[in-house]
Amino acid sequence: EQLVLFYQPKYNLSKDEFDGFEALVRWNHPTKGLVSPSKFISVAEESNLISEIGLWVLKKSCIFIKEFNEQHNKDFIVAVNASAVQLMDDGFEDSVFNVIKETGVNPQHLELEITESLFVSSLDLVFEKLNFFRNMEISIALDDFGTGYSSLTYLKTLPITTLKLDKTFIDDIVSSEVSLTIVKSVIQIAKSTGLKIIVEGVETKEQLNILSTLGCDYIQGFYFSKPIPEEEIATLFAKDNV
Repeated sequence: EQLVLFYQPKYNLSKDEFDGFEALVRWNHPTKGLVSPSKFISVAEESNLISEIGLWVLKKSCIFIKEFNEQHNKDFIVAVNASAVQLMDDGFEDSVFNVIKETGVNPQHLELEITESLFVSSLDLVFEKLNFFRNMEISIALDDFGTGYSSLTYLKTLPITTLKLDKTFIDDIVSSEVSLTIVKSVIQIAKSTGLKIIVEGVETKEQLNILSTLGCDYIQGFYFSKPIPEEEIATLFAKDNV
């Protein structure tokens, strides 16, 4: 009972409002306080606990977004990270299906975030699994694009709906012509292939202005909000008349 979920809001630039969240797990250790997932997720994967943790995160997130949307009469989407170990588990599709059925959440309000490392040795199998989720109308986001084994082949081949550009390209977008050019190109590619583009790690007004000019769809970052616990969401959104 020491795991807790935080939610980072996503900002829709074209609508000029929040319209989604990313669910992020934290370990609220009794003596160490909040422990970042970077400290324990790899251990959870090695010890085969990740599927159990991932399923708990998925179920809690689905309950949260269903209640939030019903309370505020919204169609917000919650993004949940699916690790390589989870996704390659033979029973993962059934687990997701059962969570959708149990919670009664609209599958269109769920997005699974996956990373490119999955595709190196098992592209065909990943394709089948992602097709399963797309047939359920669950969105698929390719996370951390540009940091690992990035290939435009994935954008052409896989049934993904969203591209998430890693914050490493945003950190110096104001001062680096190279970073600016890369971000501009990725946004154009995403739009020309019918994908939504989310840029992570936006922390300043200058970064926001550039991304807005480039036609970016969605923003995540401390400029709008850090990840916050569920009980603080009402306060945040009260300011924006959600």
